[in-house]
Amino acid sequence: MLHGRINDTGSSTPVTDADDEIFDLYTALQRAPPAQGLGQVDARASTLSLSFDLRLPPSEDARRRKRAAKTTRIDLELAQDLRSLRDTAGDTASVVWRASYLLCQLVLAQHGSATALLDLREASVVELGSGTGLSACALAPLCGSYIATDQPAALPLLRANILSNASAFPQSFSSAATVVELDWTEPMTPTAHAPDLVLAIDCLFNPSLAVPLFDAIEATTAPVALVLSELRDQAVMHDFLSAWLASERWSISRLLPEALGDGELGQGRYVAWIGRRIASPSGGA
Repeated sequence: MLHGRINDTGSSTPVTDADDEIFDLYTALQRAPPAQGLGQVDARASTLSLSFDLRLPPSEDARRRKRAAKTTRIDLELAQDLRSLRDTAGDTASVVWRASYLLCQLVLAQHGSATALLDLREASVVELGSGTGLSACALAPLCGSYIATDQPAALPLLRANILSNASAFPQSFSSAATVVELDWTEPMTPTAHAPDLVLAIDCLFNPSLAVPLFDAIEATTAPVALVLSELRDQAVMHDFLSAWLASERWSISRLLPEALGDGELGQGRYVAWIGRRIASPSGGA
């Protein structure tokens, strides 16, 4: 059974041409609210305290009685490496980005709902470019398994944040993320056991990494990919999407604003692409 369901029926549009897609996105961006800095949550704080409302799916008895689902507050503390951010050219792994925060906010608030955009229950997930580990800390407890990946230099901070937030969720949410080193610029062997879902959240910064990000998605052998990014460098977005479409092994769609909730995610500054791997005639991927 496939887990990691993305519920985009009626709330996504096919993407078949990179030129048209990028033109549409950046035309709409001109009407979006102004950017909040470069997209970090707070690039001046060494530690961030972030809170989320987690929806608790009602029990069978509560569903029969048509009782509303309850929520509980989840408090996470994420360390940031401000020295690395200041001293390392091109560093994006040392701070928390708003795209991750906003997606986690949406997924936790909808957890277990029949209309949830992303149902992670029992799903095996691989995240690319996990950075400080916010998404790993917030989403792994909802999953069956969660592998957080990044380059070697980012791993100490990633591991530390996952460890320090290990008890943030109620005891019934027991899954914790596993950290694995992954450098997109190095040769990658396709994984033998495909996860249900691969996530890439705000990974599109460096022009030289646009195509390697697609290569990493491909190497996971996951049947479904969710790529969420703030719209920054138009050429980077175009290069990545062009590589994804050129493979002809994926059916790609873009989530419409209504699928991204009522908040900032759906206001035109972010794009969420869903890729579904096209099965080969023999039934494989």
